Amino acid sequence: MGANSQRVRGDDSFTAVTRKILSARQRAGWAVNREMLSLFWQLGRDLRALDATERRQGRSVEQLAAHLHAAFPESICFSRANLQRMCAFAKAWPDFVAVEPLLTQLTWDHHLVLLSKLKTRKQRLAYAQRALEHGWSSETLAAHIGPR
Repeated sequence: MGANSQRVRGDDSFTAVTRKILSARQRAGWAVNREMLSLFWQLGRDLRALDATERRQGRSVEQLAAHLHAAFPESICFSRANLQRMCAFAKAWPDFVAVEPLLTQLTWDHHLVLLSKLKTRKQRLAYAQRALEHGWSSETLAAHIGPR
């Protein structure tokens, strides 16, 4: 056994370390995704619960968007339009906690596709499951759903 076999073993251990790092990064990314989707659902649910008059006038969402922009100027996810999408998300999944393991495996972009292109919960669940089974990106999901 010469230097060659020693180098191969070293490469294998480097590869193992690299895999561990990549795996940890992936798990961290999915944990962040899960927390953000949960937050978006909670915000949507809370906004939907506001007084109907406030919502009709659009003041609550606009005021909250302005407040959140001031508090988090680096974040684009709390715009008025995105807060309204969060309301639609909460409305589409009133039982979010019950189906959370499935839903939190998708990105916010996946959910925006499901919300904008499909009208029923049954359709959304079916396409969510297909996207996960096949590893579809949000763009691929949109293409499989087609124009609606």
